[in-house]
Amino acid sequence: MVEESHYEEAIGLLQDIIRDYPREAHDENFCELGRAFLKLGRGKDGLPFLQKALQISPFYSYGYYILGLIYKSVGKWNDAVEAFTRSLHLRVTQPQEKSGYFIFSWNDEEEDGEEQQNQ
Repeated sequence: MVEESHYEEAIGLLQDIIRDYPREAHDENFCELGRAFLKLGRGKDGLPFLQKALQISPFYSYGYYILGLIYKSVGKWNDAVEAFTRSLHLRVTQPQEKSGYFIFSWNDEEEDGEEQQNQ
C-alpha cells in the first residue's frame, strides 16, 4: 500500500506541473491529480480535476471510471452509475483510444481505482 505522504507529494508535483506548464498539461495529469485526492479520502477535492481531464479528452474511459469512484465516495450514486456506464461504453466502442488500455475491476478490493495494464 502506498503511504499517504506519497499521494500528498504527487498532488504537489502534479499541481506544479499544471501551474508551471499549463499548455503541456494533459488529461492524464488532471486525472491522476483527482485520483490522488480520492486515495486520500478527499474525492470532492479531486472532482474538478476529473472534470477538466474529461473536458480535454471526452473519450477517456479511465477518466470516467475515476470520476465514478469519486462520485461514489461522496454519495452521488446516480452520477457514479452514469460515469461507470460511460466508461464501459467507451471501453467497448473506442478500443483504439485510451479507453482500451485498462481492465477495470468493480469488486470492493479494487474500488480505490487501481488499474491493471493489459498484457
